[in-house]
Amino acid sequence: MSGLKAIILYNSYYKGLKTRIPCDGHTNLGGDNGAGKTSALRLLPIFFGQEPGKVMDRSGNKKNFVDYYLTNDQSMVIFEYARVSGETCCAVFYRSSEGSQHAHRFVMGSADETIFHPDMDPYYEEQEPAWMLLRHRLKEFGVTISQQLNYTSEYRDIIFNTAHINRRSGTASRHKSLREEARAFSLGGFEDRIQHMHELTSITLDSKRLISRLKRMIIDTQIHVHIQDSRPNSNNPAFWRDIESLQAFERASGDLASGVETYQNLMASHTSLHQYTTALDEHVGRISDRIDLCDAQEKVKGREFDEAEAGYQEAYREHSRSLAGLHAQRDQLDREIDALYEQRDEWEEKGMDDIAMRYHDLPNRRQALNSARQTLSVLKKEGEDLQKSYDSDRAEAITEKERRTQRLRKDKDALSEKRRRLADDQEAGRNTLKGKWEEEEARVIGEIDERIGMLQQRYGELLEAQQQALQPTDKEIADKNASKSAITTAEGQRDEVIRQLQLCQDDVTEKTKAVGAEESHLQHAERRLSYAEAERDALTRNRFAEPGTLLAYLREHFPRWGDSLGKVISPALLQRKDLQPERTSHDETLYGLALYLEHLAKPDEAMEEAQLDSLLTEAKQEVKRAKDEVEKTTGQVLSARKALKEARDRLTLMKNKQDGLRERIQDLKAEHQRLVARLDEDAARRANDFKQQAASLQAQITEEGHQKTAQRETIRRDGQEALLQLRAEQTDAMASQDAAIEHKTKQIEEIEESHKAHLKSLDDALQIALGKRGVDTKARQTAIEKVEALRNEIQVLEDSKEEVLAYEHWLAYDWPTLDDRSTRQAALIRQISISESEFARLKSDHEAYQKALSEARRSLKREIGQLTRTLEEWRILSTRAQRELDGVPHEQPHGEMPDADALGSGEQIAFEVDKLASEVNRQTQALIKIAKRCKNIIQLHPNTQVHDAWLQLYNRLKERTQYTEGMDELDIASMSALSELLHERVPEIENMLKQTVRGIADRMVKYRGSLNNLNNEINRVSRELRAKLNTEHDFVAISDIKVQLVSLISSDEQWKPLSALAQRWGQWLARNESGLPPDELMEDLRQLDEAYRNGRGSSSDISDLTNIEITLKEKGREVPIRTDKDFSDASSAGLSLMALLIVFSGLTRYLCPNEEIAITWPIDELGKIDSGNVGRLFKMMQRRNIHIFCAQPEAPPEILKRFDNRVLMDEDKGAMIVTDEEPGAARINPRFSQAIKDMSQEVAQ
Repeated sequence: MSGLKAIILYNSYYKGLKTRIPCDGHTNLGGDNGAGKTSALRLLPIFFGQEPGKVMDRSGNKKNFVDYYLTNDQSMVIFEYARVSGETCCAVFYRSSEGSQHAHRFVMGSADETIFHPDMDPYYEEQEPAWMLLRHRLKEFGVTISQQLNYTSEYRDIIFNTAHINRRSGTASRHKSLREEARAFSLGGFEDRIQHMHELTSITLDSKRLISRLKRMIIDTQIHVHIQDSRPNSNNPAFWRDIESLQAFERASGDLASGVETYQNLMASHTSLHQYTTALDEHVGRISDRIDLCDAQEKVKGREFDEAEAGYQEAYREHSRSLAGLHAQRDQLDREIDALYEQRDEWEEKGMDDIAMRYHDLPNRRQALNSARQTLSVLKKEGEDLQKSYDSDRAEAITEKERRTQRLRKDKDALSEKRRRLADDQEAGRNTLKGKWEEEEARVIGEIDERIGMLQQRYGELLEAQQQALQPTDKEIADKNASKSAITTAEGQRDEVIRQLQLCQDDVTEKTKAVGAEESHLQHAERRLSYAEAERDALTRNRFAEPGTLLAYLREHFPRWGDSLGKVISPALLQRKDLQPERTSHDETLYGLALYLEHLAKPDEAMEEAQLDSLLTEAKQEVKRAKDEVEKTTGQVLSARKALKEARDRLTLMKNKQDGLRERIQDLKAEHQRLVARLDEDAARRANDFKQQAASLQAQITEEGHQKTAQRETIRRDGQEALLQLRAEQTDAMASQDAAIEHKTKQIEEIEESHKAHLKSLDDALQIALGKRGVDTKARQTAIEKVEALRNEIQVLEDSKEEVLAYEHWLAYDWPTLDDRSTRQAALIRQISISESEFARLKSDHEAYQKALSEARRSLKREIGQLTRTLEEWRILSTRAQRELDGVPHEQPHGEMPDADALGSGEQIAFEVDKLASEVNRQTQALIKIAKRCKNIIQLHPNTQVHDAWLQLYNRLKERTQYTEGMDELDIASMSALSELLHERVPEIENMLKQTVRGIADRMVKYRGSLNNLNNEINRVSRELRAKLNTEHDFVAISDIKVQLVSLISSDEQWKPLSALAQRWGQWLARNESGLPPDELMEDLRQLDEAYRNGRGSSSDISDLTNIEITLKEKGREVPIRTDKDFSDASSAGLSLMALLIVFSGLTRYLCPNEEIAITWPIDELGKIDSGNVGRLFKMMQRRNIHIFCAQPEAPPEILKRFDNRVLMDEDKGAMIVTDEEPGAARINPRFSQAIKDMSQEVAQ
């Protein structure tokens, strides 16, 4: 029968001893405390493959396994065991050749026949180390021995025959040798597999925490869903800081974009200011040339005005006479035109247009009168006699009225004609008077003008002498030319420096581009290195498959798996460890389905190891080449930056030299201006004397002009007074005539009023008479009134015939002459105006000619002064603009300069330069503040990707520009880094964060799926335990023992949020949206991630997600045991322990189904079990082929007699087997001896 037969300790914790502890059957260890009982118990889990470190108690600085059990190089712990096939083998633990670690070897044969064979004694005497004995000496004697195993996992794979299942890292030949040694040295046969017995025996070793350790063992051995890898990575605070910083960055994007926009505007203004300043400098040169030209023209003016004086005086007199005649003609036309307008007003007052129109309508009116008379005749048939009497009286009255008014009208017409002749005589008298005083005015003014002309001639001579005095002397001209020559020389030197400066600027631009190119090359090299390292890591993972994965299994059992299964299986499955692959008879099919796979490519994981080694070697070489390229490119970047710094230093030197020449030119021009001012003052003093004489003469001319004005005003005032007096006299005569005419008009009106009253009385009498006869007086009266009105109107119109004819004659012949008269009047006015203008022009030309030279030179002086002031202003403006340009860093070239004239005139350019300089200054100051605010915004989120990207750009900028912290230039230039951050780095970071968000969410969803799978797996294991765990027993007090696992996943506080997130995430993915998920979904994801980061939510330890529940019925009462506390608080500790042992025995045969393989349990004590149940326990163990290995210093006889081996452990003598016949039993251990005697008596009875 297979199983552990003995534990042999050679020079172990029993120093200097070789002791054998039998284990074939039930074994009890006795002895005092510290005799080594527990130490022996701990060796059983180690035999079954438990890691020694998990068994050893290291509290209080206790020794580890090697130092305690393997005290020196000769120490050995030997487990002698029998295989199912009958062979006896040994598993040997010893110190490795390095001395600090233990190693394992398997030996074919018993310990006494192999390791301790008498032929080995000499080597023991020579104290050869154990590793040498096993490695060399045993092989020399032909003993079959395994290779050295340095890992407990390899030892366990051999003892349990699981080497073909758990393929670990290493070569194929190593795996093959492990499989072969498992066939030779495993406890079971070729088909037998023992699993997890090391875990089960570790639990039975310690009576403490039995329930929790049992739960851990079941989880570790039965549940094959792993959630450690799939549990969401809780170490994501940096990512959420990145998300928070990105969101804050987006909230502040307005301010940041404003800063970038301000920077771009500043760069645009800088370029414009540079262009306009260059154009302004060109206009400054033009103004300097213009000043020189004006200075030359000042010396060329002539002196030609003497000969015109006599001709001017003659022309003056002729013009005076001609102008007087024109004024007389204009006055005559004025009177004629005024008469026409007066006649027009009279006609309009009478309404002659209407009268003439109605006069020409007389035929229609007469026809209307006839019609009205016919109507009236019909109405008059009744009372015709009364009408005739009325008509007779009325005709008589009209005749009388006409007789009286006719005489009065004739008198009135005679008076009107007399008044017209009087008006003509008065107008002629006024014209005669006006002509006389105009002739007097022309005579007096002519005499005064003659005197003024003589004075003006003398005044011109004085002005010419004054201008001659303003001319510079030869010495003054020489001094001025020397000053200009010095300025020209300095400007030539400045132009050369400007050319050199432009070359330096171009060099800096070229070096800047070179640095950018090298940095781009460096980034490319770094990306290449990253790609190469990723390729190398991927090949490494493919080359060395992790033990326990499906990929490792396929490589071991299916060398050509890549040609079949590898072409259709998901690569994600190859790295899983929970698939439990098993070989079937359908090796060439996929679940029984045969596929033609020749056209499909093999996966990378299915490459041959040699091919993977070759690719891995090539990938490592590529990594080395990439690193070399990065190192080389880094050196090139540093070299390019050094060259850029040298070019910038040269540029700074040239700028300083340019500033020095600019200041020197300004000083020379200022000195030149002072020289010109001094020369002008000397000339002004010379000319001042002549100016004073001319001023005195000018005062005389002014006085003559005042006298001329006074004489003219006196003559005109006297003429106006005479004319007013004449008009007064004429007005009195005209008023007498008007009064006579008015008297006649009133007499006519009185007769007309009397006539109307008489006719009305006749009408009233007729109406009364007719009314008495019953006639419709109203209709009759209306007809009469109409006939009367028409007759009166016709009569009036016929009476106005002569007046209408006179009006039409006037309208046809007199009024049309108005245009001609007006035209002639306008022509005379123009002639007078022209004549007066010519007269004034003649005079002004004469005066202007006298002053021509003086005015021309003054004009040139003013122009030179204005140009000089403009020149100085523009130079100051250019200096200011250059200072603003120098204060703003500008790395990019300005491009081709436009033509100066294309930008506008000099004034426009100066205006633009002034405006742009102010704008650049304003933008610069604003940008400095904005830059500081932008940097503060970014600094609010340190240790984030956005912040790190900013620091990288910012530090690279400082290296490139050599600016230091605190410099305004660095703040301004940092906006270019901010622009790159906004438009390049932040989108990249955002894309990476999007992928990370998806990765976190996918891990959450995957974790939820893992938890769901785990929940199903827990339920499956629980069902399987209930169905397959054999809990049959012979204990009467307990029954219905059940073991089940209970999942706690659904009760976890994060399960519902995680499930909700998985559902919403799937819905969001189904919409195929880009960008970050909605804020609500992001917040749920962040809270879950934070929960896992803070330890909340489902643990990654399956034990925390699972409860074990053992239920039994104790005398009909159901007793649940879920925790170690439940176990310790149970009403009967012995029954609870029995229930656990029943469960453990069932698990033992569940994990090792072949009952021919004996399993040895380490149990500390059995004292808690009732003596009546001890026998049943041993019977159950006997049925299931389980051996009890127990340590009890005071075992009761009824228990002790059940053990096949009773061993006394002694600190000095080691393990001693106790038998009933041993003579010295009483001297071995009194307590143990008494127990043996009691048991013997009981057997005898």
